[in-house]
Amino acid sequence: MAFGKADLINVARLARLSLAEEEMDRLIEDLDRIVGFVTQLSEVDVTGVEPMSYAQKQALSFREDRVFESLGRECVSSSLGFEDGLVRVPKIVD
Repeated sequence: MAFGKADLINVARLARLSLAEEEMDRLIEDLDRIVGFVTQLSEVDVTGVEPMSYAQKQALSFREDRVFESLGRECVSSSLGFEDGLVRVPKIVD
């Protein structure tokens, strides 16, 4: 798969990058090489190889579930905006 100028412009737009014309040729070559490496990896025979999530063998560590005392509502009841057992906070996302 060849990585073209239209592909680069689309990726730059998605990443919210502005690229100068002189940068584009070099980046197209770099990205084309990267895509070529990924294509090479997809051709590797991995029959019989189990997938792994870590580079080293490690077992999951579980901790014992314990019930313990928490701070409770008394700690936040004096905060501004505490109403009906809840803390009202200002809207920060439109």
